[in-house]
Amino acid sequence: MSTLLKTQKNQTIFLLSVFAILFCLRRPDIWIGGRFWAEEGTYFYHNALIQPPYEALTYVFGGYLNLAANFFTLLSTWIVPIDYAPYVTIFAGLLFALLPLFLLFTAQDAWLQNFRTKLIITFLFLLVPASSEISLQSLHIQFYLALSCAIIAALETQNNYQRWFRLAVLFFAPLCGLMVIPLIAVFGLRFIVERKWLRFEQTLSLAIGSAIQIFFFYQHISGSTRHYGFSVVDFLSVCFARDLLIPFLGMNRLSIHFIHGLHQALQNHHIPLRTCLIALIAMIPILFWLLRYPKTRPAFWFLLSALFLRAISIYGGIGGALDMIDPYSSERYIFCSQALFCLALVYFAVSLTGLNKKIVDFLILWLIFVGMFNYLFPFPATAHGPSWHKEISIWKNDHNYKPKCWPDSWVVEIPNK
Repeated sequence: MSTLLKTQKNQTIFLLSVFAILFCLRRPDIWIGGRFWAEEGTYFYHNALIQPPYEALTYVFGGYLNLAANFFTLLSTWIVPIDYAPYVTIFAGLLFALLPLFLLFTAQDAWLQNFRTKLIITFLFLLVPASSEISLQSLHIQFYLALSCAIIAALETQNNYQRWFRLAVLFFAPLCGLMVIPLIAVFGLRFIVERKWLRFEQTLSLAIGSAIQIFFFYQHISGSTRHYGFSVVDFLSVCFARDLLIPFLGMNRLSIHFIHGLHQALQNHHIPLRTCLIALIAMIPILFWLLRYPKTRPAFWFLLSALFLRAISIYGGIGGALDMIDPYSSERYIFCSQALFCLALVYFAVSLTGLNKKIVDFLILWLIFVGMFNYLFPFPATAHGPSWHKEISIWKNDHNYKPKCWPDSWVVEIPNK
């Protein structure tokens, strides 16, 4: 095995395979019965069934173009029978879940050349970020793309096939969602610091994709359930609940009790001083390491992107901070920042020495240990759902029947031809 894993290519194939297998085993019902996820079936797949291809591909839902969901639901109407349509979007979801790891494992950065480091990243990505809501479907590919763009911003530039692959990812990502657009500021700042043409073209690629989304597709929806509000208290409360409490204590009565109290405080417009103070204190060692040890400073780019993505999620997310602190809600808005915080920790573990390294190593091992328990209890709405095969069988006997998605409050209206 050690001989087999000597090359970067073999390590990448092995780790991606391990991640994919464990990732899929978390919810075998999805593969056994098939499923569309919520709006993916109710709106995107239905629209792909009734609209001409160009209109289906440029369909705007929720005020923005989601090109990935449009394309893969449209593709599912072309290449497989209706009984197997969800498997196209399921495979697409798996493919893009592997994208962040692929970018990391094929990078030439020195800190990513150690197999042990890549193995730790694999298990952190599998166990720590809140990802069950966005997994194995096309609707939320946008969040894996946002994470991938943040990773590209933190990695050193490469002048090989990765150069063009990364530019394609950066152009495609903002055409699938709005969350990634603020990362233009991160790329722009890194270009100012480095003065590299390769970094400029990355910034430009993301900016062009973003401009197309904003000027040709974006629509502000009045009366939307989006929050459009931000405060430091909200930010610190979400960081406490989703980056400290749940990842380090797990899902149990104590953590749920804390979150319930925090939810009540925010709902009543009270300032949870102790919560905010703990979140601020947790930032002190990170700032100390960045300032005291120059070798850790590349981790700044992971942290900066995490802060940007967390802030824009609180500002524009559905439900705002109140929903984001709830471990049974809004995983999609938490995922990117949690994954980037994990990457920052790994970078600290690689670049620090002595007692500081031991502290970070312990934190990483503890996150993986707690994550194994969280892994067994995913987002409740993703735990079980109706089998698409059975739903389609019912529809074939009664064309007035509307097959159910996950969760089962969402249905697909299939047109009678």
